[in-house]
Amino acid sequence: MDADLKNRRPHVCTQSGCGRTFLRKEHLRRHMLNLDLSILDGDQMCTEINTQEITQPALDPRRSSSLSLEEPEAEHRPYNEPVEDTTMAVPADTDIPSLTPDRNDIDWMLDSFLDAPEHDWAEFLTSDVGLLREGNAPRETGFQELDQLKDLPNEQHEDKWSDYQTYLHRGLGQLDMDLLNSPFFDPENLRKFYELYFQHYHPHFPILHQPTLTLATTNPLLLGALLALGSTLIEDETLFALGQRVHDGLRLIIINAGFFAPPLSLWCLQALLLLQAHGKMMSSRKNHELAQLMKQTGLTLSRRAYTASDPKLEWSQWIQEESWRRAAFFAFCMDSQHACMFGHLPVLSVSDMKMALPCKETLWESTSPEQWQDAYRPESALCEDFLPTLKKVLKNALLPTAYSEFGRFIILHGLICLQAHLQRSSRLTLGIDHAGSDYSNLPASRAMFTQVAQNTTENSPSWMNVMASALNTWSTCLLSLKPSLCLLAASPLLRMAQITLHVRVADLLTMATNSSEVEIRQAQKSFEAAKGRMSDWFFTHSAREAVRYALILVRETMFSGKPYIACEDRIAPRPWCLYIAVLTLWAYGEMAKQHGFAAGEETASAEEYVILMTQMLQKDMQSPFGADQTAGLVFATQMALSNCRWELLHEACQVLERLSGQRSRDS
Repeated sequence: MDADLKNRRPHVCTQSGCGRTFLRKEHLRRHMLNLDLSILDGDQMCTEINTQEITQPALDPRRSSSLSLEEPEAEHRPYNEPVEDTTMAVPADTDIPSLTPDRNDIDWMLDSFLDAPEHDWAEFLTSDVGLLREGNAPRETGFQELDQLKDLPNEQHEDKWSDYQTYLHRGLGQLDMDLLNSPFFDPENLRKFYELYFQHYHPHFPILHQPTLTLATTNPLLLGALLALGSTLIEDETLFALGQRVHDGLRLIIINAGFFAPPLSLWCLQALLLLQAHGKMMSSRKNHELAQLMKQTGLTLSRRAYTASDPKLEWSQWIQEESWRRAAFFAFCMDSQHACMFGHLPVLSVSDMKMALPCKETLWESTSPEQWQDAYRPESALCEDFLPTLKKVLKNALLPTAYSEFGRFIILHGLICLQAHLQRSSRLTLGIDHAGSDYSNLPASRAMFTQVAQNTTENSPSWMNVMASALNTWSTCLLSLKPSLCLLAASPLLRMAQITLHVRVADLLTMATNSSEVEIRQAQKSFEAAKGRMSDWFFTHSAREAVRYALILVRETMFSGKPYIACEDRIAPRPWCLYIAVLTLWAYGEMAKQHGFAAGEETASAEEYVILMTQMLQKDMQSPFGADQTAGLVFATQMALSNCRWELLHEACQVLERLSGQRSRDS
């Protein structure tokens, strides 16, 4: 390309007194948009424009409400800084002796980032936001259209949902025509999906700013992801199946679109996270695996995103910064949660999250600039940074009750993430995966069992004691006089973290596999290795602790005074947590039987088994006779998990049916 063509700037600003030229038409449009903003502020002259200014329609109602999915191509900044590889949380310094068994603390997992260059999250997520000066209210100009559209739709606004139906049809035109004409897009069903999302899922992960979420200006892909997730909570099986098709189509549209590239827009990141949550926990096994594959790609793109740095503190700017922060923590929570529940390696580490915790929900739910200004005070708007708060919990400091439910939820996932990385590091450096002492020939006597168990208590890595104490400290965060779906979801996740601190999920799932169906040689080796590790695990203090917390989770879920029906549970992780807890108890019983502690031909109901195991724990498991009587509990759990839509829970029911040796009366 010659120099004349390279320097050619054919697009000229026609505003009087300006005359600036631009290489691309979209740059001129962005310049004109910011020029309009400066005129609204009373400035008639063209000022220097930041080409990274916010141009998303959901945040700027003055932009034309085009229904097209295409948007002007963002101006790409040079990205020369290498992206930090977060697939491993082990510090680069190989001289740090933190991976040796005699290490008494885990500060290296938190402090190693202090001397490293700033992570890319910090480009758009600051630990604080400029404070409002007294009397400096956000300007009302520019929010008038938001005020007209912010009312949430209800039964009295069916005509609005008809308009939104048309909006979605035009915006999601790449979906199959039969799907666009299906009952999924009926106005009444769209309204139900929307309400179900904000009633049952939004309280767990409040990443969208509901007071200013105007459907007429929200990107149709984000709106479609929200509605598809809401459809998983509806009772109608036909609508649920249609929602799965919408989910599959949305993922393909986003991947193939031009905006699936850095710098990633906020709405695109939010849509990707909602699709990931949908596919990971509420869909088929295929989508479960695809969500895992797409997770790291989405996180890489989000690290290269940016937001405007306008020094003026106004409501829309604050909403965007807080939305970025909440979206980042949503991605972190899902990454940590799935590592704990499925045994995956987490992509992110705690040192990646160098930002402040989200604000209080009362501030986040402000519905007007005036209400937000009244609530915005330094002591209420700014929260502690994530890492210092996590350190305090690791040192057994209680979190103040002033912390928001979402903030407490995030700290729990910080502990879960740290635990996963420490377990990974221990297995890599200490050889925990290799078989230890052979206990298979030990006599099945109470004295020998107690002696071996006591000897293994002192062999646990010191970081395990730190993590166990920190999780117990965090458990006080569940205390609340007010109902909270966020804390309700945190309870089974806390028990799951306490269980997986002492037993590997991968070994439980492998051991529950039907050995007669394991044909591949490598799979047979994995099966035998897992069985050997579980045999050694039976004699350890960790086994007793895992059984203790598994019983607590079973009691809290199955014996709460009413039958537990998983398909009616709105807490998505709880059924899988229950499944892992029951597998833990079953595996302990199988190992007890293998080592000569079988209870003979006696059988026990689910209630009798829980009572028996509780009594054993009170006696410190000195004699685990009867621990193998798990058939009643396994069968009861199979019934509780039946009829779930999630394919992994279908597979779990089949496993439990085989383990219990019983058949459903309906089969």
